[in-house]
Amino acid sequence: MSGAPHPSALLTSPNGAPVAPCPGAAQAARSRKDTTVASAHPRFPALLRQRARAAARLGLLAVAAVIAAVVAVPAPATAADEEGDRVQWSIGPGESLSGEPRTTIDYTVEPGMTVTEEVLVSNLGEEPLTLDLYATDALATRDGTFTVLPAAEEPVALGAWITPAVDEVELAPGEAATVPITIDIPANAMPGDHAAGILAARTSGAANDATNVTVDQRVGTRVYIRVNGDLTPQLSVTDLSVRYGGALWPFRRGPATVDYEITNTGNVRLAGSATITLQGPFGLRVGGSEPIEIADLLPGGSVTGSLTLEPTFPPGRLSAVADVDGLNLPGTVPVTVPHERATATIWAVPWAAVGILALVVATWWWRRRRLVRALRAERARADRADRAVAAAAAASPEGASPGAAPGADSLVP
Repeated sequence: MSGAPHPSALLTSPNGAPVAPCPGAAQAARSRKDTTVASAHPRFPALLRQRARAAARLGLLAVAAVIAAVVAVPAPATAADEEGDRVQWSIGPGESLSGEPRTTIDYTVEPGMTVTEEVLVSNLGEEPLTLDLYATDALATRDGTFTVLPAAEEPVALGAWITPAVDEVELAPGEAATVPITIDIPANAMPGDHAAGILAARTSGAANDATNVTVDQRVGTRVYIRVNGDLTPQLSVTDLSVRYGGALWPFRRGPATVDYEITNTGNVRLAGSATITLQGPFGLRVGGSEPIEIADLLPGGSVTGSLTLEPTFPPGRLSAVADVDGLNLPGTVPVTVPHERATATIWAVPWAAVGILALVVATWWWRRRRLVRALRAERARADRADRAVAAAAAASPEGASPGAAPGADSLVP
């Protein structure tokens, strides 16, 4: 016997310690031996040969699993994964005339006016900062959130009316700077609410590095300007649909799902509240939702949602009714917002019960039709018999008795 080590003894762990021999390796060796015996003896049972091959495959898989467990070592996290770039600055409105703190710049103006304001930019980190300072338009998103144009796009509305006194700010660690801004309202500005953001931004990353990626970090403060004129506040239901869970039986409940979209189709920022009601035939209420709160919706912005309401019996005709009430935001000049209602209707039918009813009706109609046909056939046979008897009576000699023999003389007393 050779003194070579067992193949499994060649496996070592990362710290150099030997790994215990895998039982699968010995099983694989025995299986290979069984396979050799099987090939040498043609009369070896076929079932035993198949089992030997399966055992060999299992042994090889076990050896591969041991090797994978020894070699696989988790990769260490990179510095970028652990640290990353954090925003170390802030920007907000300057002190108000009343000295009260505020989070937005908000004015109601006439066309052609000029507003002078201030923003406060602060370095919150421990390194010097150089920040770009500019304004851009806010966007009305489909989910109702406040966002602004990408840095590469030029503003065309309120963002273009705002001009910071400087376009770059250099700040030492912990330093803050007050920057004047000017808002020039055009004489032909459209009435209604306009929104923008004043941003302090920094671009990091070189265009010629290995990743060829630049990161634009931006922090902003919101600006709202209402231009007086023809104000048309309106929240509208621009999409409404309802789906029924499909209870097959009339006495089994099924859920109803309502999808909706509410859009600010006016020219005034609004909050709001909406409710969804499920109605059956004749306006009978069969379910409904809790109030849906709409926080702050810019003109043109939308909020979408999907509600799964409590199970209800299939009423046949199911309607989802959306009622929306617009609300004035705090700090704005109140306006009257009209009520909005929209309805979507579907058929909510217990189709299994309908199918059974249709089968019963079809069976009754078929049996009735067969009965009518049988009665008509019986009546036709009776009519033919009556006609045959009448024809036979008409064909007999006049005055002769049905039982008299033909040609017989009558006896006279």
